[in-house]
Amino acid sequence: MSLTTVTVAVPEALMSAASHVVFLLGRTTVLDAYSSADWRDAAGNLYAVSSGAWTDAEIAGVLHPEQFAGRLEEFVAREPNLDPALIAQAQSVFAMSGSPVPADPEMIVAVSGPNALEILAQMGLSRIPVETEEPIEA
Repeated sequence: MSLTTVTVAVPEALMSAASHVVFLLGRTTVLDAYSSADWRDAAGNLYAVSSGAWTDAEIAGVLHPEQFAGRLEEFVAREPNLDPALIAQAQSVFAMSGSPVPADPEMIVAVSGPNALEILAQMGLSRIPVETEEPIEA
């Protein structure tokens, strides 16, 4: 089994749809895998990101979604909250590339490559700094 490191940038508006697809691929057991948009592009659009090792079958699943068409009822039977409309939405706006491309607020963009932080920077994304509260002095 071959593994490829894949970094994914999911626009805030597509987080629920993308979560359904990664559930369908078996990459998560929850339907809210993308729940925090803590990266942004230069225009201020927000994104959730992930990076990890994907199998060839998982990559094929997003590149060729028709392979799940006959099994969708089986997945919905196991997880009644799985929404086929959200899966279709995500699959219609999914793009995969072997080299970094700019993040797009209307596309789920996946890039294969070993260095996630470098890929995210080349996609034009930066992490939103976490604000910490000032300590309260007694």
